[in-house]
Amino acid sequence: MTDIGIGHTWDGAALPPSAHTRLRVALDDRGLRIEVDAPFAGDPPPSGPPGSHAELWEHEVVELFVAGEDGRYTEIELSPHGHHLVLQLDGVRRVVASGLPLRFSAQIDGDRWRGVAHLDRALLPAHPTHFNAYRIGGGRFEAHAAVPGEAPDFHQPARFVPWAPADPVAVGTVYCIGRNYAAHAAELGNAVPSEPVVFLKAAASVRGLQPAPLAFPEERPHHEVELVLRLGAPVGLGETAGWEVVDAVTLGLDLTRRPVQARCKEAGHPWTAAKSFAGSAVLGPFLRREALGDPAALRFSLWVQGALKQEGDPGLMLFDVPAILAHLASLNPLRSGDLVFTGTPRGVGPIAVGDAFRMQLRAAGGTWDFAGVL
Repeated sequence: MTDIGIGHTWDGAALPPSAHTRLRVALDDRGLRIEVDAPFAGDPPPSGPPGSHAELWEHEVVELFVAGEDGRYTEIELSPHGHHLVLQLDGVRRVVASGLPLRFSAQIDGDRWRGVAHLDRALLPAHPTHFNAYRIGGGRFEAHAAVPGEAPDFHQPARFVPWAPADPVAVGTVYCIGRNYAAHAAELGNAVPSEPVVFLKAAASVRGLQPAPLAFPEERPHHEVELVLRLGAPVGLGETAGWEVVDAVTLGLDLTRRPVQARCKEAGHPWTAAKSFAGSAVLGPFLRREALGDPAALRFSLWVQGALKQEGDPGLMLFDVPAILAHLASLNPLRSGDLVFTGTPRGVGPIAVGDAFRMQLRAAGGTWDFAGVL
């Protein structure tokens, strides 16, 4: 499933973590599954029993717009009271079908509500390419990707972001490359290495963007934002490979217990206790590599509590992707599902449980924002 966060007002101002809306979506040949976890503002419910309801946007609602390559899009609206509305549009606001069927259930739990929806595949664009998600409630208009203007206008396909979720696969070995940006090595007083510095994280350390159990929650680990690769093809022992074996890409946080790492280094011990612990490998949703375009154009950034902390340019890596993969394959054969954290740029620093963060990946194929809470 792919995580979609609504963490901004319609015009781009950051919301506190407690006000975030979280969607989890999965698309297959049968249809689209949407799981909603959203704030409940307590607005008056629509009239009538749960089910399809016209003009639902006049009430408290979460919306998902999914567009195809031909300019058509499907609008899915979900209410905390069990009402829903599905529309198909052929261009901006040109509704061609309304009140389409949807299986949907919702439950209010205090100041939040949760729901699960299933939409038949035939009601979506044949080839989804872009999307956006919104929330209306309590007099506020909120968005996944901002829609600037004089007033909130969600029907702006030009503001939709690329729909590029990769198919889920089981996580294999999690390889990490240390000191791969000279400026980061310098900020920690480390020498620039002559070959890739490799360490591992347990697969059990992997988590998504939303709060999850974190070992040593009383500590404030350092954030290290990184470009993360997922291998879609094996690489034999001693073989060379490049981007062609990478099937998906995301951004991740390599959380590091810096004082523990310092003690490990001083004693000449491995870094495992500092690097591999529950919740230490934070991952955004994986995106299909081909949707990103030229890898040379990739750039990424990290904000913590609204403050810009790190910016990365993979062109500044000391060891590029082919060099990293060749080095790893000289140690072990690589398998489909293996992950590679490729190193962090300068700007690492503490992050605490409950802090909101946002990672942004910019590519020739589009821009993706991954918002989460530690």
